[in-house]
Amino acid sequence: MIFLDMINFKISLPNFFKPKKPKNLIRLGNKNDGGYLVEKDDIVQSDILISFGISDDWSFEENFYRYNNIDIYAYDGSLSKKFWIKRFIYSLLNFQINDLFAYFKFKSFFKNNKHFQKKFLSFYNNSINLNLDKILIDINSNKKVFIKMDIEGNEYRLLNDILKFQNRISSLVIEFHDVDLHIEKIKNFILNFDLKIIHIHINNYSLSNLNIPNLIEITFSRIYLDLDNDYPKNLNDNPNNPKLDDFEINFNY
Repeated sequence: MIFLDMINFKISLPNFFKPKKPKNLIRLGNKNDGGYLVEKDDIVQSDILISFGISDDWSFEENFYRYNNIDIYAYDGSLSKKFWIKRFIYSLLNFQINDLFAYFKFKSFFKNNKHFQKKFLSFYNNSINLNLDKILIDINSNKKVFIKMDIEGNEYRLLNDILKFQNRISSLVIEFHDVDLHIEKIKNFILNFDLKIIHIHINNYSLSNLNIPNLIEITFSRIYLDLDNDYPKNLNDNPNNPKLDDFEINFNY
């Protein structure tokens, strides 16, 4: 069970969510939604970034590349011509001048060793979409892979594959959706994953009808300090929705 104090904006989570004390967290991506805190050493020590779920925000990938210009493989099947046309019209009607040419900025970034494929992850072996198994097998086994995943609830279908290849993964940044419906799946994954939680953040855009956080962002790493972590004191994170306060997290049961 997860408890929320709506008055004081505090969430109580079970202890298996409690993170290890991080060594050196830095923020990659936008100031609010789309940005994540990660371990700096994981960036510079990784050989490949695989990013599942881009939409119209690739600021995380841009920031990552500035620290380490390694190969980037990004996947999102929703970025069709219709998507970009609708985005252009919206920007035009709302006088968002800087966003009018987002498509060209996107094309400018994803070139050379920064690869993008308009494909969804598939959970079956077929020639149309992608399979996590195949992606990781095709990459050299000596490569250290940093994974960012925000795929709107489909992450639960891939947790077993992540565990299967966990020895290849240097870090995982993942957003869990519909947490109230999948709490046992999340618990099982955390307890069986060799990488440990070094940061956890409640996405304040959504809470369920049961006052349980729908969206939780978690950063996993092999790098952490073997000390007690008085989380969330001195937390250097930002609310996803800048119009609302962030939630304070307690781990006490």
